[in-house]
Amino acid sequence: MVCASPVRIANSGEVDSEGDLESPGDSNGKRSDFGNVDHGKYDSDCWRLGVLNFHKRWACICNARGGNHMKGGGQNRVVLVTCGSLKESRSIARAVVSSRLAACVNLMLNPVESIYTWKGKLEKAREYLLVMKTTSNRIADLEREVKRIHSYDVPEFIALPIAAGSKDYLGWLQESVKGLR
Repeated sequence: MVCASPVRIANSGEVDSEGDLESPGDSNGKRSDFGNVDHGKYDSDCWRLGVLNFHKRWACICNARGGNHMKGGGQNRVVLVTCGSLKESRSIARAVVSSRLAACVNLMLNPVESIYTWKGKLEKAREYLLVMKTTSNRIADLEREVKRIHSYDVPEFIALPIAAGSKDYLGWLQESVKGLR
């Protein structure tokens, strides 16, 4: 996506000649990354833009700053998995990276607190979050491997599309998960 500078982006303000996003703020002078937002209720313009369209705005900002170092995420994915222990999370991370199912796995070393229902009962647990980077054609095998190793009956496995990213990083990601020759 190519945008000329300066560029108008929806209702979110303008990109000035230096490439900075200028947000006019709301009537109370509050500013938001999504421009005019009534902080007392959800603003329909803000939700219409939505998170999935944020990458379009970001690409315009990057281009307005004089470079196109980003590219669309295409078939690249971020996968979220939680584990009951740091040891288990490290084991899963090593297994999926060494088998080229994920290019990289970030381990959150401090646990997150998860609140959920299980078998009709409200539960709370300390879990370790894994953030895996892969491609859509490796998702099924990645999920199978996570389920094989994971101690949970129903492990969290959520795949999100990558809207955009560094060309170099996304190229490395794709190369890293190609099958061994």
